[in-house]
Amino acid sequence: MPTSTNHDDNGNAVTCPAPVNRATALMTALDGFTDDFIQYLEEDHAQQPKLQDREAL
Repeated sequence: MPTSTNHDDNGNAVTCPAPVNRATALMTALDGFTDDFIQYLEEDHAQQPKLQDREAL
């Protein structure tokens, strides 16, 4: 995580997290998902029983 260093009123160094562009961070994370991985998730999801069939009501 990027940080920035500022000084308080007493001259002490204060390290703070730098603001992150959340949209950019999200898109960077999503770029890591390959088409093969997405296909695997879709196939796995299709094999799961319907929610109402998972447990007795």
